[in-house]
Amino acid sequence: MSSLASFGQIKVADKTTESWKTIGSVGAMGSANTILERSGDLIKLTFRDIRFTQLKVYEEVTFKDVDNAFENLYSVIMDALENMPEENITLKLPDGDLVLRFEKSFGKVNMNFVYFVSGVQEPAMSEYLTEKKVNKLFGKSTKKKKKKKK
Repeated sequence: MSSLASFGQIKVADKTTESWKTIGSVGAMGSANTILERSGDLIKLTFRDIRFTQLKVYEEVTFKDVDNAFENLYSVIMDALENMPEENITLKLPDGDLVLRFEKSFGKVNMNFVYFVSGVQEPAMSEYLTEKKVNKLFGKSTKKKKKKKK
């Protein structure tokens, strides 16, 4: 049985109608700091804001998977990890801007998400992700071919 209460502009929705399925999650020492989920045509990115070291503050970014947006986002990130862009990549969303930031460290390109919410001065920032972690987050296989012994 589902219920929906309404008080003017405030509505209490039945949470059972949203069934989010985890696509992938990454984090350190068993804790999921960055999670991608899907519910129908909606994609939700949840990440721990690394600016807060003593508190666990999470930010959520939701977008519709229209015109293959999910796969296009994955492709943009993977292309940039292989060929580091000179500038950050900014994606315009209804509630703010999601910036894909890339940095080189120890010869490898890593990336993180920086989310600027409209009307909020300080952005939320995810942990840095390697190519392997991006693949895991997006639910992609990272199996490598074994080299044949000579």
